[in-house]
Amino acid sequence: MSDLFDDKYRELAAEMDPSLSCYDKLLLLNHELFYMIEHDVNRELLALLYSSQLVTKGQMSLSDKNRFYFEWVTQILEEALEKKEFAASSSAEETDAFICHVRTGVALRLGSGQGKLFPLSVQ
Repeated sequence: MSDLFDDKYRELAAEMDPSLSCYDKLLLLNHELFYMIEHDVNRELLALLYSSQLVTKGQMSLSDKNRFYFEWVTQILEEALEKKEFAASSSAEETDAFICHVRTGVALRLGSGQGKLFPLSVQ
């Protein structure tokens, strides 16, 4: 699961417009990942894999801080703090941890079949 997600993040990193604000970069990467999950990943498989990944240790773990995701998001957050796009009340690592918790909740909601994440079509 971590490889699937990181492959998507690498694809987005290569395509992302560098002139976007850091806020917009984070919105875009989350939107694209959850759109992929909602439309291309079987919900039962998602729930099973996601729950097992949360307790997996090492390189295959979703919470492995050496994953591309954590490196990239931390870099975006550090840039946002430097540019004062985000308040410096939390470090990049603390903000990243918060974002990760929110994303986990959204992914678990999708996996549990509690409705669609994107009820409106995205242009």
